[in-house]
Amino acid sequence: MWSKSVEVQLQSLSHYHIDVFIRQNDTEDWWCFSGVYGESDTSKRTEFWKLLCRLHLQSARPWLCAGEFNEFLEQSEKQGGPMKVEWQIHNFHNCLSSCELHDLGFDGPTFKWCNNHQEPHTVRERLDKDCSNVLWSQAFPEARVLHVETPYSDHYILSIQFKPLVRWELVGEKITAVSAKMSSWGRLFGREERLRMKELERSLVALQRSVITEDTKAKVTRDKTELSKLIIQEEFFWKQQSKDLWLKEGDRNSNFFHAKANQRYQINAIRKLCKPDGEWVDSAEGVQRCIVEYFQSVLSSNGPRPDDIRNGIEHLPSVVTAVMAEDLQ
Repeated sequence: MWSKSVEVQLQSLSHYHIDVFIRQNDTEDWWCFSGVYGESDTSKRTEFWKLLCRLHLQSARPWLCAGEFNEFLEQSEKQGGPMKVEWQIHNFHNCLSSCELHDLGFDGPTFKWCNNHQEPHTVRERLDKDCSNVLWSQAFPEARVLHVETPYSDHYILSIQFKPLVRWELVGEKITAVSAKMSSWGRLFGREERLRMKELERSLVALQRSVITEDTKAKVTRDKTELSKLIIQEEFFWKQQSKDLWLKEGDRNSNFFHAKANQRYQINAIRKLCKPDGEWVDSAEGVQRCIVEYFQSVLSSNGPRPDDIRNGIEHLPSVVTAVMAEDLQ
């Protein structure tokens, strides 16, 4: 790795993948990256899906899986040529679901590859994707996938830009004070609750392995009750964040709401703006400046000129007659 501030540990590799652990030197948080190339032979594609599932089971860390999967998530990812067989798309969806991965989407051209044939034989496809699990999306909520055009290949470059979530404990005393004052307005599901859930889970496992007595049965009941309350509290928090209806099936699936909240953030994020002169601005500073300038122009005014006032008054109908004017004098 060319950057001295980044550590990389190789975990495994094959003809179809390379799997590494990555972390910044100033943190202790490792995350997993898998670069993949899907089997082009559809008769062997099942083995590739099994490989992804094995990688998923090997680590519970934040996981980014990117590369050419050689498969579509929907028919709209292909333009031209014969339609994709639906069962192959279905198998890809099942694989991502089993691996708890979701597509991060992209900015830029829809299709990443073109066969460069003349119409009506032109085929364009989106076979490359960046997928991540919920933990990775939480660690890098501002991740942005770009399809970058290049004249040197029939494939566009797949680029991902991201930075880690701010570590609020390092921000300072001011944010701590603000958080304390806002706690009465709304309390987030935080670190203490998650630690307590882990503690209760370990306690229940130990109790289930121990000799069953009246005391242990009572302890199991108390721990289960407390754990259920914490689970409901966590789900309620993420339901509010995602602004989604509860799953009709009733599954207790907090990961769904984590993903929806992060997806909502990415959808609502303003990546770029077009100025009145037609110029596009895509830097954070430029977007901020563009918004400020727009509202300044809308909400500020130099005031009407005296001539404009006189001209406007002349066109107003008179409601005070000459007799009324004499009475007023």
